[in-house]
Amino acid sequence: MNILIDARWINTSNIDGISNFTINIIKELLNNFGDKFYILLKNKEEYHFLRKNFNLNSEKVIFLDIKINSFKNIFKIRQLINNLNIKLYFSPNIVFFLPFINCKKIVVIHDIIPLIYKQYFKNASFKFKLFFTNRFIYKKILNFSDKIITVSNSTKKDLKKILKINKEISVIYEGSFFSNKENNIEVLKEKYFLFVGRHEYYKNIHSLIDLYNLLPLEIKNSYKLIIIGKFYNKYTDYLKNKVRNYNLDNNIVFIDNLLPNEILKYYKNCFILIHLSLYEGFGLTILEAMSFGKPVIAYNVSSIPEILKEKELLFQVNDVENIKK
Repeated sequence: MNILIDARWINTSNIDGISNFTINIIKELLNNFGDKFYILLKNKEEYHFLRKNFNLNSEKVIFLDIKINSFKNIFKIRQLINNLNIKLYFSPNIVFFLPFINCKKIVVIHDIIPLIYKQYFKNASFKFKLFFTNRFIYKKILNFSDKIITVSNSTKKDLKKILKINKEISVIYEGSFFSNKENNIEVLKEKYFLFVGRHEYYKNIHSLIDLYNLLPLEIKNSYKLIIIGKFYNKYTDYLKNKVRNYNLDNNIVFIDNLLPNEILKYYKNCFILIHLSLYEGFGLTILEAMSFGKPVIAYNVSSIPEILKEKELLFQVNDVENIKK
């Protein structure tokens, strides 16, 4: 069977959750199935990135430098699938062209945040809002898949409840590929609390800054707050203004997106991960911190209780006083 893995979700300049998930999928498939599948990449930059880490068969790598959810991609992907006689197409995330593919299709759904928090995507492109904040169209797209995989029971319940998906949905948890046994990780001398996640409003970073500001002065002087994640102009500006207004510029450090290997030292050396996100399809950063033996404070919402079992570290939303204690 000819299998095509759509790895165009990998973006070496911005290794976000989907990108990291895709890299790990490629890693495991190569370890277990060798070159029994084709890998679809955007360009040679991603190819060289993978070659540094994995043993890729160049004959099984195909380049299609077109945005995944562009209309032009519909024709190109159909042509590619027909020419290679592809029998199974696998996407690590939802794509709106699923109805146009003439083979078996497996898709992974990590979350349906644009459907749950539509108000945070008002400035998104028309095409994004048409396909990813529209329940009717989103459901229609998914109904053309042959298999749906989600990364948590929480996301599965959302698909059943919000989209009324009647298809069988398999839950396969993500895994952390970090380990506290990793060698040669730099030791950081500073003490700090850590948050990892892109600057999206539902990540609730503003509440984390408010909470940090309420801590006693001796704790703030002893522990900085490091916030790692991709910047988004308006929300990032809002966060930095909040820090400035609290006079915490020397206490709170913002670090833009890092590659997986670069983030290891921050997990390894942090005192605790604080993750006050209002919704997570899985919560991989929580698992990654725990893989280094780090405690995690988080809200008891969505998928997070599936990952973090310690009840004393799970709090109700806005339970500021108890989190501070």
